[in-house]
Amino acid sequence: MNRVSKFDERVAKNVTKLRKKYKISVEDIAEFIFVDASFIRSVECYDKKYNLRHLYLIMALFKKIDNSVTLDSLLPKCSENIIKILQNDTRSKTKA
Repeated sequence: MNRVSKFDERVAKNVTKLRKKYKISVEDIAEFIFVDASFIRSVECYDKKYNLRHLYLIMALFKKIDNSVTLDSLLPKCSENIIKILQNDTRSKTKA
């Protein structure tokens, strides 16, 4: 099952925010990471999620515009809340 967690939603939100800031279309990201534009739209609606390969390629695309972009720019800031979200998500997967 490819369930979208709160963490995945925050990643999608960060990517969308940067995509809009740099005026990059859904189609441009899709073409760059070799997926359909419908996949990107589904991620932005929290129906699907990016994998690490997607995030690395998206970072590379954003870096062409702003060299200061890193994977940290795409991920939620590390906090106790994020750690708890990840722990709870992992715990629920191991109990299934």
